[in-house]
Amino acid sequence: MKTSSVRPFVAPAFFVSLIALAIWHAEGIRGFTPFCELGSVVVVPLGILAIVGARYRVLDLFKALWHSTEMPEPDEAAKSAEILKFAASAAISSGMILSLIGAILVLANIQDPSSVPRNMAVVLVSLLYGFFLSEFALSPMSRKLLAH
Repeated sequence: MKTSSVRPFVAPAFFVSLIALAIWHAEGIRGFTPFCELGSVVVVPLGILAIVGARYRVLDLFKALWHSTEMPEPDEAAKSAEILKFAASAAISSGMILSLIGAILVLANIQDPSSVPRNMAVVLVSLLYGFFLSEFALSPMSRKLLAH
């Protein structure tokens, strides 16, 4: 039975849309500014590449991402699913590492109360990005490849 290539992403997209709607309803467009923390947006994906690159070739990760959009041969699908599953765990690890760095920054500058909110944003947003990449992108891609 053939399933749609977007089906694994429908529920996560709906969930993220509900969160975005709640933020917009409560705070308006300004409610999204804490989520635009550039360090987390850049470092979490780079952390994923670094962690995956320690075990696999980074090119294999990009091939696995490409395979999630098409129907590769069963052996290629299994290898791609394995890489994406590892990348999903690397996303959470990357978010957690950046969260720890942010927590260190908060504690190091605790005498300056004005720096606490910005550094707490790094702590929470990086963990959120790692979780979202893992559970709403990489894990569904891996499951999709395993299902075929």
